[in-house]
Amino acid sequence: METDGRTRYNKICKLLKPIVGTKIPLQYLQRRVMIDIGSSSNVIRETINLMLELGLIKEISDRVYKVLRSEAIL
Repeated sequence: METDGRTRYNKICKLLKPIVGTKIPLQYLQRRVMIDIGSSSNVIRETINLMLELGLIKEISDRVYKVLRSEAIL
């Protein structure tokens, strides 16, 4: 398998940048992660958890998330 040299965090930043401020269902978020980062269920789950932990996304209702920002605040 060939990699593109980016970390998972960098891939997340690129994935979220065009959709900052939008509300998206979990299914759409999972699909985008699957396409841009990796398709295994562990990768999808860990990536979405990382987004939540870094404050990049927030669950606003059942299985609907709002994209707050594309990069973590240090």
